[in-house]
Amino acid sequence: MALQRTHPLLFMLHSLACLAFVLLFMFAPQIAMASAFQNNSQSVSAMGRALAGAGSFTNDASSLFYNPALMVMSPYKQLTVGNVIDIYHYELETESVSGFYGGEASGNDTDKTLTTYFLPSFYYSQPLFDRPKNRVWLGLGVTTPFSQNVEYDNDDAARYQTTKSYLYTVNINPSVAVLVTPQLSLGAGFSAQWLDTEFMQSVDAGGGWCFVNPEECYGNVTPGHPDYDGEVKYDSDSWAFGWNVGALWRFNDRSFLGLAYRSEIRHDVDGATSTKKLNWLDDPYFYDWFNYRDRDFEGRFSTPATATLSFTHFFTKKFVMMLDVQYILWSELKDNYIEYDESGNKEKNDIDWNDTVRIALGGQYTLDRQQRWTLRFGIAYDPSPLSGDSRTTAVPDADSVELAIGVGYRIARTWQLDAAYAHHFYSSVSIDESSQYGSFAGDLSAMRDRIGLQVTKVFMR
Repeated sequence: MALQRTHPLLFMLHSLACLAFVLLFMFAPQIAMASAFQNNSQSVSAMGRALAGAGSFTNDASSLFYNPALMVMSPYKQLTVGNVIDIYHYELETESVSGFYGGEASGNDTDKTLTTYFLPSFYYSQPLFDRPKNRVWLGLGVTTPFSQNVEYDNDDAARYQTTKSYLYTVNINPSVAVLVTPQLSLGAGFSAQWLDTEFMQSVDAGGGWCFVNPEECYGNVTPGHPDYDGEVKYDSDSWAFGWNVGALWRFNDRSFLGLAYRSEIRHDVDGATSTKKLNWLDDPYFYDWFNYRDRDFEGRFSTPATATLSFTHFFTKKFVMMLDVQYILWSELKDNYIEYDESGNKEKNDIDWNDTVRIALGGQYTLDRQQRWTLRFGIAYDPSPLSGDSRTTAVPDADSVELAIGVGYRIARTWQLDAAYAHHFYSSVSIDESSQYGSFAGDLSAMRDRIGLQVTKVFMR
């Protein structure tokens, strides 16, 4: 690679990148889960840099998720397969808890570690024609861009808000890239996304019964006690569609600028609620009054759009630095709702979702002359779209700082192995949440670790 003299504009960008790097390390101890349920594990090689440069630099075919225009950087067919394990530990320390209509309730603090073992990714890209005439590339990515798994025990104080909050997506994303000029490439893709959700919460059936029948309550039924709780489960799934576009500008052999946009995907879900049988009560009139029955529903659930600006610069042939700024449109989730079929009762999302800006800075260094070993590193600041009264036990989120490290090893000319580790730092935040079944207030503290492994095969012929 012939290194050219740096343009003044690029020198300014390099200076801003260094300033951002210093500021992130200064504030890392003071700010603390990845943004809501967004899963930043689509590429293990990029994960080792905290996704810095994901939209302007490519190590393998996994870059097509972040910017399809990057496919033009490889003259050969590529197959990349990876998986990430997510380990999330969280604690809720209770300040207050109440049951139905503010009645008394009991409950324990939460202390859990949940592990998601299967966050896979699959990519394939290839030039459409043989070199050197080719100007078109085709690609396919299958990923899990959004996921979450949060659980609480049936005797936890937070049970009247949430006992389980599960979300999993599979995104199928064919794409195409075109080399327009030696400096400019463009890309576009289409997404078919499958969504599966499951939400569960306990209900203070004992408190409801005592509210209606106070003379038959005490001594027979204890309000706000797990032994007299019911439980409601919401299941839904859906297919929906979206799109993405990207552009890559090559200043010279040292510097690259990427722009990418991935659309919101709106799911029109169909689902059903199911209720746990109350062994201590058989009163259909109470069940109707308490709305404790199985029901069908339809609704809307959206995954947010993202817009990314990415910059990569080679300081030497071995040392590369990258900067990414991503704008995430979480406010689109304010339109989520559930509508029950038999009554037409519509429950709108009352959470105040806010748009956020994620900033990542990282780099990589080639360790040997044979270019077999590559060391990667990165740091990212990822603010939460939820704050204050909008924090919930279903999405226990806070601002995060992510530190990441990764390594790549070229086994042979056509085989590459990548591994990465990322740790998310959390600070304690407060949750104050209420529903028709009760209320909860407490302090959340958490930590998250992610471990990824990925293999790439390059087909030279």
